[in-house]
Amino acid sequence: MDSFLQKISKGKERPAILKITMPYAEEFIPRLSDTRFPSPITELYNPKMLDSDYIELLSECDKVFQELKITEAEAALVELETRGQSSKKSWFVFRSGRLTASLIRNAVKTNHASPSQSLIKRICYPELFSFSTKSTRWGCDHEKEALSTYESVANENHIDLTIKDNGFFIDLCHPYIGASPDGIVSCSCCGKGVLEVKCPHSVKESFPEDNNRSFCMEKGNDGNWTLKREHPYYYQVQTQMHACNLGYCDFIVWSESDGTLIDRVYRNTDFFIILSTTCNICLSMEYFLK
Repeated sequence: MDSFLQKISKGKERPAILKITMPYAEEFIPRLSDTRFPSPITELYNPKMLDSDYIELLSECDKVFQELKITEAEAALVELETRGQSSKKSWFVFRSGRLTASLIRNAVKTNHASPSQSLIKRICYPELFSFSTKSTRWGCDHEKEALSTYESVANENHIDLTIKDNGFFIDLCHPYIGASPDGIVSCSCCGKGVLEVKCPHSVKESFPEDNNRSFCMEKGNDGNWTLKREHPYYYQVQTQMHACNLGYCDFIVWSESDGTLIDRVYRNTDFFIILSTTCNICLSMEYFLK
């Protein structure tokens, strides 16, 4: 009997008798993953640094950043747990203390010797500093409609296109940076990329006929619209691509009456290296002086 059970346990089919016969039954017991969630990054706060001068602070920050690590398995677990984004408590937990894609340009442009206190608070306490306005509500209310419109347009030019929801991605090379794109797109012809959707209330009726300083996109001589390289949204999508380790972002701007603008933005590694290096200085203030 033992030799028979041993033989069938090695086959492709797993007979039910194995589930009630030791030691084979152990293989059918669900096991928890060995991977555990990483510690919240806010635990880096060090009150002893409150009396440090600027040079000491930067030195300590550099040391902490070099030691800060996250495994691929941990990052994947966080992304899975935070799907649903702002509807999940965990989404705020893992965002807290991390420089997110939507804030990265603010961090680069702030005075690093005396960074904006409102910026520091938004990084450290995202749940407390979330806000709702007529414009933000409009954007949230129409995001799914914008994605549906994008999908219809993209399906005309791509093969086997799919769009999936996602959670919070932590950059493996820069664990103090994270991003939550509006979706992950995949097709047989282009592979995977990120999606970022904007539904500005200001273009509810129509897109600008000519280049508008306040609009995030500009029209080229060929008539195509592209995301402005100095706009905060460009910083945002570059951070998203690096945090997700993907090569492109389809940036979507939706208008209720005027359709959809789509610009494919590609990953710019040189740009992000400068970006992430500059952010280290701002975050040193956050971790030790918040």
